[in-house]
Amino acid sequence: MNVHQQKLEQARIELAENGFTILTNVFDNDILQLFAHAIEHASATNASFRRTNDLFAIRNLLQEVPTLSPLLWQAYFNKLLNTLIDYGTDCVKGIYFDKSAQSNWVVPYHQDLQISVDHRE
Repeated sequence: MNVHQQKLEQARIELAENGFTILTNVFDNDILQLFAHAIEHASATNASFRRTNDLFAIRNLLQEVPTLSPLLWQAYFNKLLNTLIDYGTDCVKGIYFDKSAQSNWVVPYHQDLQISVDHRE
């Protein structure tokens, strides 16, 4: 097993045990530049966008910036997800959040009370 395969196996185990894992360098710089360009040129005209001098946030990211979906769902990324998760996957929520170090605020204790799902069984 090579180093790349070892990292993927470790990520798969972390995901199964903890419910999350962190992967680095998933997309190359060219794709990241395309992501940034799409976000920067999105029409920020509705409530899903919040922009101030030191904060930029977008809720419902893939719906609000539809040009991101084809960049995200490439064959490589789908293969990566299928390696980590042995059942079907789908993106249920996307949030973009960018703030400067000077834009800090207190975040009191909170919890997510809703989980986005496709359907109930």
